[in-house]
Amino acid sequence: MNNLISNYVSRETLPLLKEYVTLIEQWNRKTGLVQQNTLEHIWERHILDSLQLTTYFGNKDQSILDIGSGGGLPGIIIAISGYTNVTLCESNIRKIVFLEEVVRKLNLPVKVIHGRIENINHDYEIITSRACANLEKLLGFMKNVSRETGSFGVFPKGKTALLEIEEAKKTWNFNAELFSSITSDEGKIIVVRNLRVKD
Repeated sequence: MNNLISNYVSRETLPLLKEYVTLIEQWNRKTGLVQQNTLEHIWERHILDSLQLTTYFGNKDQSILDIGSGGGLPGIIIAISGYTNVTLCESNIRKIVFLEEVVRKLNLPVKVIHGRIENINHDYEIITSRACANLEKLLGFMKNVSRETGSFGVFPKGKTALLEIEEAKKTWNFNAELFSSITSDEGKIIVVRNLRVKD
């Protein structure tokens, strides 16, 4: 386990994270939650990588939507760390079964939606997604589930982050801040605000 994790969660929370990691390891081969070769470094590659996103969130009762949640990264981790209004959206039924099992076993305040993001007709204050789509496409999803003012996106990206911002600006008007990831030299976190359709 990476020592930096204690910067984000209390000691009392660690058993929940460990139980979640155990569930991923048990389910991964048949459900494809994460790449099998990343399990060896799961605490840094997936858990800490997800936890660092909470740095940019704010108060813990804000409504948060995790698009294409997969195995619950980052949404389950966000909920474990104390956020009380987290929704996971996932279209793969096998992953939905896993997510519902995690929520039940860990007794998390999480809503799981089986379906496509295009069909959600609810607004959220924070939109996040990890390895689901390029930024231009994510912003299209974000626009559909954002409030008129105040909603923002937090998206972890790799070395293509700047290029993705440039491409997205051809379609969208938005303000973007870029932060370095603590788990990857090439990793970046894009925080998007004031998203509008380009005139």
